[in-house]
Amino acid sequence: MQTAVNNDNSTVLTEFDQEAQRIQTLKDQIAQQEHELEQKRLLAEEAERQRKLDAYNGLREDAAGFRATAAKETDEASKKMYVQWALDADKQAVQVARELGLAIEDSADDSPEPTTLQKVHGLFRHRLGAVIQTVLLGVAIFWASTNFDSIGKHINELNKSLPVEQQMNAYDLTSNQKFFFEKYVEFWDLPVGLFKLLILVPFVGLYMLPFIRSRKDFFTEFFEDLTPYQRCLITLAFVALFILHSALSHGVKP
Repeated sequence: MQTAVNNDNSTVLTEFDQEAQRIQTLKDQIAQQEHELEQKRLLAEEAERQRKLDAYNGLREDAAGFRATAAKETDEASKKMYVQWALDADKQAVQVARELGLAIEDSADDSPEPTTLQKVHGLFRHRLGAVIQTVLLGVAIFWASTNFDSIGKHINELNKSLPVEQQMNAYDLTSNQKFFFEKYVEFWDLPVGLFKLLILVPFVGLYMLPFIRSRKDFFTEFFEDLTPYQRCLITLAFVALFILHSALSHGVKP
């Protein structure tokens, strides 16, 4: 009797052991499947990262190629098209770099564009500044003209009470005429000088003419090919030459 009970207990324990073994086997299989799935996920992430990295490098190369082509292009429309393609490729490359978490330098193109209200305010301030400058210039000219007339009248009044040898010579209409004669000669010298260029060195005159718009003219190259530093130097040189030209015009005798 006792032996039969022991046999029954052994059978029950054996069944529990078998079930536990089966469950453990399932756990091991699930763990193996999880491990394999994790490996596949890591491989997929690495492949996706490599794909994005290749895309980033490709976009950078495309942008450099477009810029190189634009630099060699002589047609203005094609040049602008290649430059725009280069900018678009740079923007896409920056977006991919951000997705990859790469350290990139912020450029002017990445800064947020000003809103319409900001643009309107900026334009208003610019125009307001121009209006104030014009008004101040007009006030300065009016003030100088008024003092010119009033001081001349004052000198003439003083001369009435002074002997001839002590009288002062006041500026009069003749002086005004000389001033406008200087301006007449000064401004006429500009087209005359250009006309001389067209006769002596026509290729230089045609290069400088403002109404000729081509790939090889000064005005196109000034705005599209020169760096800001070079434009500043040329602008300062032109301003200095115009000031010198105005100064020399005072030596003109009517």
